[in-house]
Amino acid sequence: MERRKTPDGPVPTAVHMADCHMAGELTHAVNAMEARLALADSGLPACSFCRPDLEQGIEPD
Repeated sequence: MERRKTPDGPVPTAVHMADCHMAGELTHAVNAMEARLALADSGLPACSFCRPDLEQGIEPD
């Protein structure tokens, strides 16, 4: 999961696959369930390069 710096601290901004080269420097690993929840429930965007939404079986909008 990629995060972005804000004045209030880092906030999640996107979900990537573990081997994605497009992930920024502020990333941390999450398990498959956390990735699914982030993509489906919290509305975080999936990386358009590595497409973790398709890997998790979540259809894009």
